[in-house]
Formats: sequence, C-alpha cells, structure tokens
Amino acid sequence: YIEVDDTNNEVDGTNNKSDHDLDRPSLPMKLQPNRYMAAHYRAKFPGEPYRETWNVTILEKTALHAVECARSRAPSLSDIYVASDTALAIEAVHSVYSAQSETTRQSPRQDGNNWVNVWTYLDVQEYEGEKTKDHLAVDPPHLNFAQLEDPSGFYGIFVDLFLMSYSFCVVYGAGGFGRFGSLVSFQPWCGIPFTRQNGVLQDCPRHDEGK
Repeated sequence: YIEVDDTNNEVDGTNNKSDHDLDRPSLPMKLQPNRYMAAHYRAKFPGEPYRETWNVTILEKTALHAVECARSRAPSLSDIYVASDTALAIEAVHSVYSAQSETTRQSPRQDGNNWVNVWTYLDVQEYEGEKTKDHLAVDPPHLNFAQLEDPSGFYGIFVDLFLMSYSFCVVYGAGGFGRFGSLVSFQPWCGIPFTRQNGVLQDCPRHDEGK
C-alpha cells in the first residue's frame, strides 16, 4: 500500500500541496512531493510505432528515451517515476536502471549527466505467491475498455496517477492520461511530450531554458 506521511505540513510556495514524504513501508521506495520527475508512455495508443509493429526494440528504445527526457528536463532531481500501459516497457526501464549498481553510480556518466533513481510500479506492487519483482503478470488495464470483476485490478492506474500528481512535472507520450498527470503535477507548465506524431522521439530541454 501507499502511506502518506502528513507529519510535515509545510506548503510549497508554488502549490498548495503539502510538502510531506510519500513513505512506502517495507518497500524500497521513498519519494518526496515536488522533488521527483515522472514519465508516462502509452505504447499501445493508436498510431504509436509499437502498436503498429509490436517491435519490442522500438518499445524499449522509446521507454528509455522517456526516462532520459525526464532526467534532462530537470537534471537537479535524482528520482524519476515511470508509468506505462505496457508491462514490457516497465520491465525494460526497471531492468536497465536497477542494474546501475552503487559502484557504477559513484563514477561519472560519459555524457556528463548525473545518475538517477528510477522507480516503477514494480517497486510498489506485491505479487501473490511470488517473491520476485522481475516482471508484471499482465499489462495494466485501460479505464475505458477493461471489464474487471475485482475493482482492485485498477489499483495500479490510480497509483500511477497519484504519483504523477505529486511529481515536479511529467513528460509524456501519446494519449491523454500522461497529459492529465502533467496538468495535476506541481509544475504543469514544465510538462512536455517526449514524442511527436507517430512516435518520433523529441528532445527535452531543461525546464529553465524554455521549450
């Protein structure tokens, strides 16, 4: 579950959200409101290259680009939460960035940028009968189309929206869910798309440098 710690109710001057920690007891995840970035990638949106081709290489490349876009948009922030409608995208991000060991992080990146901590729903999801968090069982359901007997099946969607809303800002791909997350984030004017029409990757300049 996600527990919101309200012990610190100082209000950030740019928004009326409390500057409290988002604590996840017994989970390897700790984020502070307005102190992390978020990225949302809807890979199965009509017209997206992955949906048209089901090419996993394209999916992974775009998912990793989303992370790097968020990092370059606000390089002073060291945490990024990534959400997607496709389990393979979450798995790719989780695999690549969780493989960055503490030893690796102590050395500079070749591109001169800082290392980041990347979080996904794999860091907050519990599996019945499983001890590992290496993969998602299925893609997250779509609110408009999914018909689930157990409402808890939609849990992950609202976790993603909740965490996007408490981020500094959101970079997003196609569809409206990521844009909505951007609008309810702390800095909605910072949010930008990381792809153009038909999934063309787009550069993401620093927020303080403008678009």
